[in-house]
Amino acid sequence: MAVDYVKENSAGGGLLDYLVSEKVLEEARTAHTRAKEKAGDKGTDIHALVEEYIKKSISENDGRAIGDIPTQEPMLEEFIRWAVNNKVQFLESEKRVYSEKWWVAGTADFTCKINDQRFVGDLKTQKTMWDRTPFFQTAGYMKMLVEMGEEPYDGTIIVNINKEDNKLTEYKSYDWEADIKSFESALQLYRTIKI
Repeated sequence: MAVDYVKENSAGGGLLDYLVSEKVLEEARTAHTRAKEKAGDKGTDIHALVEEYIKKSISENDGRAIGDIPTQEPMLEEFIRWAVNNKVQFLESEKRVYSEKWWVAGTADFTCKINDQRFVGDLKTQKTMWDRTPFFQTAGYMKMLVEMGEEPYDGTIIVNINKEDNKLTEYKSYDWEADIKSFESALQLYRTIKI
């Protein structure tokens, strides 16, 4: 990113004749941080739009996905298309969860029903899902929800929308027992290292 920044902000044209000022070099040094913050802002923005959409579906359509919401945001369009095509019925949005047993709390992005199966869901905005870590998080939420008195869930679902090309990919896990064990292990490791 630093090299790209220098190329875009320097005088000259050929590979050997770039004229670079101290200011450009100093800004190039932090180009990666600005790119990361911009990507984070975009992820935050889409989370807010999806939250608003889910809450509207719950309040105006008994949780069933609404398909005729105009938007200029391609990531939200992908999410709406996914929800409508899968006949998603949203149960809750931004559900605060806690566990007295684990002494932790968090916020589940959403809970939903798809084909009569109940899921705890999480929205991600990564290039791809690199590992199973998001399933550990959602399984932890699922266990907390059940501890709080909700009926059991069938699995967890990750809806990932790539920030670069807006491609949506859905991932489901029904191996929630292994995911919960992994969450507990990560929690124990975090607490051991932190002390």
